[in-house]
Amino acid sequence: MTVPRQIITAGGRSEQAIEVAGHGLFTDMLVDGLSGLGDIDSDGIITASELGQYVKKRVSVRSQFKQTPLYGNLNGEGDYVFLRQDISSLNADELRRQAQKNENYEKHYLSAMKALEENHWDKAKRELQQALAYRPGDPIVEARIRLAEEMLLPKMRTDRLGKEMMLIPGGMFTIGSDVHNAQERPRRSMSVPSFYIDRTEVSNFDYKEFLKYIRAAGDVLVAHPEVAGKGFNYLPIDWKDGSPLEDPVTGISWYAAYAYAKWLDKRLPTEAEWEKAARGEDGRIYPWGMELREEQTNIKPDIDIIARKDISPYKINGMAAGVREWVGEPASGYEVSALPIDSAGIIFRIVRGGSDRSESFMSFRCSLRRTAHPDTRSKETGFRCAMDPY
Repeated sequence: MTVPRQIITAGGRSEQAIEVAGHGLFTDMLVDGLSGLGDIDSDGIITASELGQYVKKRVSVRSQFKQTPLYGNLNGEGDYVFLRQDISSLNADELRRQAQKNENYEKHYLSAMKALEENHWDKAKRELQQALAYRPGDPIVEARIRLAEEMLLPKMRTDRLGKEMMLIPGGMFTIGSDVHNAQERPRRSMSVPSFYIDRTEVSNFDYKEFLKYIRAAGDVLVAHPEVAGKGFNYLPIDWKDGSPLEDPVTGISWYAAYAYAKWLDKRLPTEAEWEKAARGEDGRIYPWGMELREEQTNIKPDIDIIARKDISPYKINGMAAGVREWVGEPASGYEVSALPIDSAGIIFRIVRGGSDRSESFMSFRCSLRRTAHPDTRSKETGFRCAMDPY
């Protein structure tokens, strides 16, 4: 009798292969099947037909049917048969238990996908967490859980001073540049978790409230360890009791920015967070896009025009032409990663963004980095705060 040869494909011709942890989802499931989970009838022999059924079902479910493997036959004789190397010690009960785990996983995963489609984020998160219990560390499920969590988060929140903070969703984005100074190289992909960031820079009004706290309680609870107990001066240079109140506060040190953020139960954004908030996910050069367009002149930037469109994809204002901004932890992966250190061993900090005093278009780029001593006070430099969502 002639038995057709069996073949298994990774998916349909027009489908895109799903990647999981650096390799294909099809490969992941194929290896699982060959390890014994594809032995559907538990006889110690995995035929190509069994393997095809196993892989098709698992890949289809885990990809939310975006990738659907096919299996069939070619004319010819024989069938591919796979024998487990540990056939003598094959534990049928263990295989059945594993198969039951897979069934439970798929039940909760499919229920979660249906809940996601219907925007039932709470239910989706619960079902995904159930699925993860049957397959710990599954990167697809973990990514879906993050999505559900982000959808449950408010897109905007306010701090106790009433300042608006916008949610920046976690995930991959482009950081750095290959065509500018060495401090910005290389251009690369990086991932950050979800976070909130101030929609505008900290204002004179905001900072005035902080100074009231410092005068009343001192800095013992908020001072950075490098200046704690040293009678640090938190007053900005040329401080006029907060006038004008609506303007961004400038002329403050990194230490002062750090203390202010801690006072509000917030923190300075990391360098990577700052760039994602300014740049979005499409690798744009400026917060508003790839080009300067009509604000481009032969003499100097028209700050009024630039300021009107200085809004990032996440509706964050003033990241190009407001004030330069202190940030927290430096991003990794730069060719020039070592920061300067002064004679006392104090490490310089990173300053991001341009200002309304910039006289070069280069200063408005999202990837621009500068370094400064943490006690530097410049009339061009202020800051904004960030906050973790949980």
